[in-house]
Amino acid sequence: MSELRITQWQRFGHDRWYVGLPDGTAVGWLDRTTGRITITDARYGHAALDALQQAVPDYELPATRPPDEARPVVGAQARGGAGEARDAARPPVT
Repeated sequence: MSELRITQWQRFGHDRWYVGLPDGTAVGWLDRTTGRITITDARYGHAALDALQQAVPDYELPATRPPDEARPVVGAQARGGAGEARDAARPPVT
């Protein structure tokens, strides 16, 4: 497996450490403000967590590992939207 690289990114009120492939493709990130880790490519989930742990050993990462078939966070969920709550509030169609 290719060596992953950590890149720090701070813009628009965000403070993130991105985990990326040598070609620049992001496979996940750690949001330092919220502590949330997002894995965008499940093939690199374990390696991304290992790379983050090595890059920031004093930062406490979650003890759990991503599932083997992790799904990326996309759409309204990734933006912090309430898509599911909005959909649940709609009356059933009969």
